[in-house]
Amino acid sequence: MEVSEAPEVYGINRNLDKHSEIHRFHGRIGIEPEESIYLDIPEWTDSLNNPQGMITKGIYDFGGFSFEGGYDVFYKWDLFVFGLGAAVSDDLHYHISLGVNTQYFEMGVFTGLFHQYTRLSYRELCDHTYCSEDNNAPPDISSGQNYTLTSSFGGLYVGVFFGDIFINYTFSSYTPDLGDAAIIKDIPSIGTHYITLGYRFKDAYEIVGGAIISVVEDKQHTGAGLSVNFYPFEI
Repeated sequence: MEVSEAPEVYGINRNLDKHSEIHRFHGRIGIEPEESIYLDIPEWTDSLNNPQGMITKGIYDFGGFSFEGGYDVFYKWDLFVFGLGAAVSDDLHYHISLGVNTQYFEMGVFTGLFHQYTRLSYRELCDHTYCSEDNNAPPDISSGQNYTLTSSFGGLYVGVFFGDIFINYTFSSYTPDLGDAAIIKDIPSIGTHYITLGYRFKDAYEIVGGAIISVVEDKQHTGAGLSVNFYPFEI
């Protein structure tokens, strides 16, 4: 199954005035090595007379070059900040966030929906290994088909800023929802850590870069990202 990192969400990277609104556009380039993470997914049969355990061999395929464009809007009243955002690459995601924004730091939580265009391949399992190519897949899914999956995601962000320099950390997580393509019930979640450093210039532009670390069970996949943010106006 082709997968990607969980969506990134972060704050305003500055102290926003109370009872004000700010808008942001961003473009991000992601560079990750192509890598397959192999998984052992335990399952039990539904038979009451003879329940048996089995291991499904799963593969998450990560990596490649990506470009994302997105838009966010934030409104601050007193200490709290409410945010809405959406972004598109080869996938689409949108979210809401709620946090606090102070003179030197901010933090918050978020949740949203992730529409992921992916390719899903399946082969029937025999004796804990793949069967031969001659075996037929179940009728509700064919090998090597493209799907659009809708999954919920969520997480938290923390940021600190010193003048025009800021540092962000985001943890975001989702579990691919196979929907009608589901062969197994419990597939592993993907948790992604974003650690970034940024600089703001001319008050309306920011350049941000850092590490992207996705974790599946005890396995890791790492990459890097570079983005440019533009704040057209503040109300």
